[in-house]
Amino acid sequence: MIGVLVRLQWMLLKGRVVRSIRLLRQPKYLVGFIVGAGWMGLWVVRPLLKSKLHFESAPGNPFGMEFIPAIHQFAALAVTVALPLPWLLPWGRLGLPFRESELTMLLQAPLSRREVIQYGLLKSEVGVLLSGLILPLFVGLGGPGARLLMGCGTWILFEFWHLNGKWRALFNLRQTEIPAALARTRRLLLSIGLVGFYAVLLLALKPFVTQVGAALSGMDYRQVAASLTAVTWPPLLKALLTPAWWLTAPMFSGGGKAFVVAAVPMLLAIGVQREIVLRSKARFEESALEHATKKEAKKSPTRRFAKISSGARTKHPFELDRRGPPEVAVLWKNAMRVSRARWT
Repeated sequence: MIGVLVRLQWMLLKGRVVRSIRLLRQPKYLVGFIVGAGWMGLWVVRPLLKSKLHFESAPGNPFGMEFIPAIHQFAALAVTVALPLPWLLPWGRLGLPFRESELTMLLQAPLSRREVIQYGLLKSEVGVLLSGLILPLFVGLGGPGARLLMGCGTWILFEFWHLNGKWRALFNLRQTEIPAALARTRRLLLSIGLVGFYAVLLLALKPFVTQVGAALSGMDYRQVAASLTAVTWPPLLKALLTPAWWLTAPMFSGGGKAFVVAAVPMLLAIGVQREIVLRSKARFEESALEHATKKEAKKSPTRRFAKISSGARTKHPFELDRRGPPEVAVLWKNAMRVSRARWT
């Protein structure tokens, strides 16, 4: 059954691509496609074609191999700060968004709950994969091979982040289904743990920020980069950044072997987190159906035409004589609000 659903997603993606190609017959879409293709060819494709296929960073690059450890450490710092932060918020995006037609099909099909969740995760994999592979085309170092490895490492980071967001959304949904006292206890313990983690992180960052401020005082970017590379990271801060350092390690691996060594544990972590999402007990069906109904109502032609008609009547109101009984004005006002007929 999952194979049928995968084929359905492939046919939907194929239909979107065919529709986009057919839209090129219109001048506005054709001009935009030509400009975008020219820009990509000038800034991305042309340098890649000139470079050789190797899996190392370009030796002549100003931000070469000697600066990668510092960049890697700062990336780990950014991930450490940003990844747990949404868990402090009891609201957010829907965990598994489905269309109303998809829910009607999935809930009537002979599928288990695990397969429905797996299909929901499969829907968003295309966006995560494309984002992970496109980003290194603009910020990657070296030739096509090195950028491909960085793209795979970026996908690992984005996939872990994506599954973490799904886990958080289903966790928040589950708290609305369990007893209120238990939900408050869980939320309180989670908040205390995260606030304590950020307090320790800020304490460890205090001496490090002083060193970074002194390193940024240089005017030349090479001197600034060299100063940031020579900055000493406090042991407590390095210990707090270790999980994020391992998570971002595939992006900054120096070659094929280093990439495999760094990617294997993170792929296992992704598998564990995916299993946690698949085993979630949150009843996402009702919230997904409500979200899909609201989304379809916003896009319906009836709602759009009603909004246009209402806006037209608001811009061009009928004038009434100020003299006369107030009952006539009240009757006229209510008739204008409920009627769609043209009074002329």
